[in-house]
Amino acid sequence: MIQNVIFDLGNVVLDFHPYAYFIKVFHEEDRTRDICRKVFEGELWNAYDQGLYTKQELREQLCKRYPDDVKEIETVLNEWLHILVVRPDTERLMKLLKQKGYDLYIMSNLSEESYRYLKEQEAFFTWTKGAALSFAEKINKPDPRLYQILTERYHLDNASCVFLDDRIENIETAVRLGMHGIVYRNHQQVLHELRTLLGEELEC
Repeated sequence: MIQNVIFDLGNVVLDFHPYAYFIKVFHEEDRTRDICRKVFEGELWNAYDQGLYTKQELREQLCKRYPDDVKEIETVLNEWLHILVVRPDTERLMKLLKQKGYDLYIMSNLSEESYRYLKEQEAFFTWTKGAALSFAEKINKPDPRLYQILTERYHLDNASCVFLDDRIENIETAVRLGMHGIVYRNHQQVLHELRTLLGEELEC
């Protein structure tokens, strides 16, 4: 029986679409895609999420690697937190599940700076019973150790958990560990799959 619903953050609880934000800043499509790729994709950003780099260290590494893009990199790193906008539909879903008696958790690749910003700006952390965050544990999904930290810390039976994440590799790890998993594509699809798993009428 499922009792615990675990949420990823980026593109599940939060919108995370750097290009859509920064095209309004840089105005050139190819340039914007190139800068977003350099900053948000690859091992430097992953290390930042993993708590291995501070923001300043990330800045130094990116500027060293891409010296022709220093101005744009500075702009992105100064403004990128504004990308993180809570999805109203997921917010309603979290509230509904909590009202129905399910325990909510968060498991996400998240930098410390993002965490502090979201704690100040948003309420959803207060609805959850706990979290496993990459910056604190120095482990990124899909490493199974992050999943094990969450379940062991809060004494969760894997079979009682369903994990919502937008990346299939992260869901595959959850399933290998004995959890249920839903790849988040859109709100209606998630509602449909949750209704089937939980045997609940969910309208939100």
